[in-house]
Amino acid sequence: MNRQELKKLTQTISQANISVRNFPLSVAELRKKLKLGDGGDTYIFATTFADGQRVLIICNKLNTVNSN
Repeated sequence: MNRQELKKLTQTISQANISVRNFPLSVAELRKKLKLGDGGDTYIFATTFADGQRVLIICNKLNTVNSN
């Protein structure tokens, strides 16, 4: 959660689905800080590890093709 990483993140992502667990910011506060819209295929999970490190886990939705 350093400033350089957050700036890099906001340059590549314009919207995301955000979920927060054991994190000091609410979803609304984090969305405002990151300046992200709601929705899209990107998911951000904000959490705190057991050692106290705060992290954002960024995932992308996989699109599967059903070939029957």
